[in-house]
Amino acid sequence: MKIAIAQPNTIIGDCVGNIQSISELVKEAISQQCDLIIFPELSVIGYPPEDLLTDNALIEDQFRSLEPLYALSMECPILLGLALPVKDYSPEHCGHKPLYNSAVLLKDGLIAGYQHKTLLPDYDVFFESRYFQPAYQWNVMDIKGIRFGVTICEDIWDDTPPPLYSLSPLNILSQQDISFFINISASPFGVQKYSHRETLFKNKCLKHRLPGLYINQTGCHTELLFDGRSFAKNKNGDHILELSSFKQDIGYVVFRDGDLHPFDREKTILPTFVSERAYLLQALEEGIKDYFIKNGFTQAVVGSSGGVDSALVQTIASRALGAQHVTALIMPSEFTSQQSIDDAIQLSEHLGNPYHVIPIESLFQLNCQTLEGVYGKTTFDVTEENLQSRIRAILLMGYSNKKGHLLLNTSNKSELSVGYGTLYGDMCGALSIIGDVYKTEVYALCHEINRHEEIIPLSILNKPPSAELRPDQKDSDSLPDYGILDQILFHYIEQHLPGKTIVEKGFDPETVKKVLHLVRISEYKRYQCPPVLKVTCRTFGKGRLIPLTRRLQYEWHS
Repeated sequence: MKIAIAQPNTIIGDCVGNIQSISELVKEAISQQCDLIIFPELSVIGYPPEDLLTDNALIEDQFRSLEPLYALSMECPILLGLALPVKDYSPEHCGHKPLYNSAVLLKDGLIAGYQHKTLLPDYDVFFESRYFQPAYQWNVMDIKGIRFGVTICEDIWDDTPPPLYSLSPLNILSQQDISFFINISASPFGVQKYSHRETLFKNKCLKHRLPGLYINQTGCHTELLFDGRSFAKNKNGDHILELSSFKQDIGYVVFRDGDLHPFDREKTILPTFVSERAYLLQALEEGIKDYFIKNGFTQAVVGSSGGVDSALVQTIASRALGAQHVTALIMPSEFTSQQSIDDAIQLSEHLGNPYHVIPIESLFQLNCQTLEGVYGKTTFDVTEENLQSRIRAILLMGYSNKKGHLLLNTSNKSELSVGYGTLYGDMCGALSIIGDVYKTEVYALCHEINRHEEIIPLSILNKPPSAELRPDQKDSDSLPDYGILDQILFHYIEQHLPGKTIVEKGFDPETVKKVLHLVRISEYKRYQCPPVLKVTCRTFGKGRLIPLTRRLQYEWHS
């Protein structure tokens, strides 16, 4: 039995376009004389469709668009993800949902089998029980007399510590005389997510003495990145096939003598080592590229300050879109050092970007004079600092509107955490590229980019971080050293540790209290952030939902 696994790059809601991509891959499998081709979770609608699932017209469009696949299934059976209506759905029944998240087998022009998803995640960015009814029966499917079980994404994560579920769909299926198992997924990218998936899947193969096929979605949907890397393992848990990262792809294996084998050992794609930071850079590049393609844009604009954050965003965008498609606006004020201006210009010259130098000193003075007429003479403070940032945002958005370029946000996760940014100023943008990357990692990614040649000027990396909004300003004037700050933030945001526990790890109590206080009072700013490309387990936005108005007595455990 020859099996194809395929990962198309879909667009959420574009059922017709997604079917076209799926059909091309099916035709390729037919040309290879395959007996089965498998696609990811919710292949036709795309994942995650969120509240689009409440639109009956989308579900109807999904089924209407399937027509070409029924014909192709006469030559090669197709397993793919669909949203299936619950037949006995009753809106009056409390907690009853109208849909199943299902794997459907198309064979000989008909639906020959199906399996609904059992475990519906409701953590991180997932809200599946909002839309779907869980499975209460587990079906075995059959091709040429070979029986196999199908699970959907979360269904194999049942025993991840700490155990989230009391039910294991694969335990049930493995007791029904199956020859191998399949997991169709839409598992978002995370910096260390792939190794977790691979280990988990290997353990499932070893536990049940079954070979398995893992098929993951690829491409990017706004802030969610999907890395693909679909794979196959034999019953010993050995990797025998892996598809590309962040690319539409197809690969083949053969089931014979009770196990999965490479179709052609010379052409078998096995994983090649890529450093964690190189992989993260690839993810961020693909996030920008797919966002622009799927939303119909080709040009970007970046506010280039001569600092490390804008340098990293400008470089990643240039690699993703092409340098000629990224314009840098360099907007010095009276507080901007000549070194920063020179660094910003040099970066654009290294990358080959078009750039414009637009001094804002006269605009800043005019704004100050105008406001002084309203509230009188006052001491220079954060008001004047924010004015500079907002003037720059006006120029960037004006350029964006006039030229049709999307503005890329340059705030990092450290800044977003502690509110070190200006609403309607440097927090503007259509997409936040490094909003899930801490400042220390920003530097590390820049050094990774410079590993073979100096692209980002070293003077950008060597000078002390500064917003340059007042004379001799340094980030360290108001924030702890980023090496300390980022560790505290990681413990608090990613690991959910209370202040007392963080202090017990050796951090200064007053520093911890200050950092946690800054995180709490900055929530209103994060409510107005652009979408943040998700690369960690705890991303601002839909991955971390905190009430804006709250009063918590337990926040500091001392």
